[in-house]
Amino acid sequence: GVGGAGVGGATGTDAGVDAAPATLTQIWNAVLGDQGDGTSPSCRTCHNGRAGIPNFTSTLTSFTTLVGVASESCRPGIRVIAGNAESSILVNKLRAGSGFMLATVCGGDPMPRGDRLITLDQLHMIESWINAGALNN
Repeated sequence: GVGGAGVGGATGTDAGVDAAPATLTQIWNAVLGDQGDGTSPSCRTCHNGRAGIPNFTSTLTSFTTLVGVASESCRPGIRVIAGNAESSILVNKLRAGSGFMLATVCGGDPMPRGDRLITLDQLHMIESWINAGALNN
């Protein structure tokens, strides 16, 4: 019959080649939470619930203090704009602090502070999560 094997599937196409977007849980485990293994910039050490900055003590507090929330240091920007990493303040601050690219911080300090830089893979995880809709996942 017509329309047999491969229709709608990945056979013979590049579908499925790109990695799935990162989840917030994966980002929290790999980047925001301190795993104590030297691979995390230890974001939650400073982002621990103090007023005026995102709170990374859990995935839920990370989500509720990032997505759709006005930036305190880069007004009138939004910390994370679901579907738009390029315009999200979080991405601006991480790019400015990453050392991988020339980026000027919009206000406040580039992130992360200190000598625990974010890796390019970690930055791409965050960008993929935002561009996929910044879900509470």
